[in-house]
Amino acid sequence: MKDAGSVGRHLALALLLGLAWTLLVGADGDQEDFDAADAAAHAGELSAEEVQRLTDRRLRELGNQVDSLKEETFATKSRLLLLREAVLRRSVAGSKLVVVHENAMGKEYKLVQVLYALDRQPKFNRLDHSGELDGIKRSVVVDEQIVPGSHILLTQMVFKGNGWGVFRYMDGYTFTLESSYAFTAEEGKAHEILVRAHEGGTFFTPLEQRPTISYRLTSHDLDLAKASEVSF
Repeated sequence: MKDAGSVGRHLALALLLGLAWTLLVGADGDQEDFDAADAAAHAGELSAEEVQRLTDRRLRELGNQVDSLKEETFATKSRLLLLREAVLRRSVAGSKLVVVHENAMGKEYKLVQVLYALDRQPKFNRLDHSGELDGIKRSVVVDEQIVPGSHILLTQMVFKGNGWGVFRYMDGYTFTLESSYAFTAEEGKAHEILVRAHEGGTFFTPLEQRPTISYRLTSHDLDLAKASEVSF
């Protein structure tokens, strides 16, 4: 004789599983099979063991569906992460320019004025006779995003002669250096230009002919760009 309580519990569980199955997969054919089994259970044609087997089968099928949903969720998450990375990369699109000023002139020269301009637009301009400007030997003067393409960096430096000993005559000299540097900014790249004021020529070159400006360009990926630690 059948255990009515056990059959009732299994029947209720089977009905719940049937509803969950319908919501998850919406498979009409499989649902018809389950409805037929449900009707048979109501009519008393299925034993408790048969209801249990039916329940176990539905649990396995639901478990497989859950695993499939987990895989789809993981794949969707991976696609979202890739999309996020692409958006972040586009957000830093463009180019970056860092200009590093370096004063390597000897003590016979005192820097009193510096001007840097990019494409005729002033970026840094300082006039100082106190000696503070001359005391800064290396520093970042420009650090900003720029449009990819061709650019021209204009540099102007003014030095006063700082005579001493046999070079006392240098006190009456003013040296104005003007120079320009053309470069191409690449998309997604950071470009660092080192602008160096130094003494050119040889030991026999007169002091008044030695001041000169040179440039050195280095480039790297934009997200690896690093500026100098010292700034004006």
